[in-house]
Amino acid sequence: MNDTLIDRVMMECPMCDEEHLVEKWVRTSKVTIKGESVEYLETYYKCTEDDESFVFIPAKLMNENLLVARDAYRSAHGLLTSQEIVQLRKRYGLTQKEFALLLGWGEITVTRYETKQIQDETHDNLMKVARDNALEARNLLVRNRASFESARYEEILEVINNEVERTSVVYFAKQKIKARHIAYQGNKEATGGARLDIDKVRNMMLFFASKCQNLYKVKLMKLLWFADALFCQRYNTSMSGLVYQHMPMGALPIVHNDLMELVPVETIVDDYSQLESYRVLPCPDFSEDVFSTDERDVLYAVMRKFKSYTGKEIANYMHEEVAYTQTKNREIIPFSLAKKVRPF
Repeated sequence: MNDTLIDRVMMECPMCDEEHLVEKWVRTSKVTIKGESVEYLETYYKCTEDDESFVFIPAKLMNENLLVARDAYRSAHGLLTSQEIVQLRKRYGLTQKEFALLLGWGEITVTRYETKQIQDETHDNLMKVARDNALEARNLLVRNRASFESARYEEILEVINNEVERTSVVYFAKQKIKARHIAYQGNKEATGGARLDIDKVRNMMLFFASKCQNLYKVKLMKLLWFADALFCQRYNTSMSGLVYQHMPMGALPIVHNDLMELVPVETIVDDYSQLESYRVLPCPDFSEDVFSTDERDVLYAVMRKFKSYTGKEIANYMHEEVAYTQTKNREIIPFSLAKKVRPF
C-alpha cells in the first residue's frame, strides 16, 4: 500500500511547538518480530506548515503501530489478535483480570496479550476453546470459582449461560462445516491449498455485510468465491479453505446452508410465493483488523467490483468464468481453474 492520507487533525505539533492541523497518513512498513519480517500498516503524522513536510510519530502512536505489527504476526500464524481477545473478553462481560482468572492464569496475563505481548500457542488454544464453545467457558469458570467473589461469580455465570443458549446453534454449525470438509483435507485443488478457517469465513461474510446494505445469500456466496479465487490468483492459496461446487446459480460452498448459521440473518418470506430469502445483517462488533493487509486488499477489490450487482447479475458474471464453463453441474470447482478468474 502506498502512502495514503486518511485524515487531518488538530494537535500539538512537535516540529512547530504549537497547535495546528497536521496530516494523518498510513503506509506499508516492515518490522522483525520473533526473527520474522512482518508487513503491517503504519500510521504517522506530517507537519506541512513549512515548505518541507516533516514526519513524526508520537510515543503513543508508536505503541499502537507496534500492536498493529504484532497483530499482523498473530494473523499470519493463526493466533488471536489483540482486538479479537478484547472482543472475546467483552462478550462474556469480563475485565482483563477476570478473564485471566477464568482461564486459570496470572492476573495480568490478558492485559499483556491485549497491549503488547504475543501469546504462545497453548494459551491461544485455551482462549479459542472459550471463544468457540461457551459451554467450555462455563466449565472454566466453574473450575476456577474460588478466584471470584460469590456475587460477581453469579453475575458472570448468568452472562455465560446466556451465551451458551445463544451460541449453541453457531457451535454445532461449525462442527457440521468441519465434518463436511474432512474428506477434502490435503486436496489442494478443492481447498486452494488452505486449511479451513471457519472464523475467517465468518469475518469475510461480516465484511461483505458491512459494505452491502442489502446482502442476500446468493450474492454473498459468489462474493466468497470471488474473494478466494482472486486471493489464489495473487498468492497461490485460498483465503478461507472453503470447498466450492458448480451449481446452477454459480459457485456455491458445499456448506452454504450451514454458513448462514454463523452470522445474523433476517429471513424474508414472499407474501405471494411463500419462498424464503435470507438477508445477512451487519454485526456492530465486526472489525476489519482481523484481516491481513493482503486479505483486506482482495476483499476491497471484490467489493468495488460487485457492490452494485444483484444476486442474479453476479451469478451471470460468474457463469462466464473459466472455472464454471469448464466444470459440470455439482462438480467440485478446482482452484487451478478458479485462479484464472478474470482480473478486476
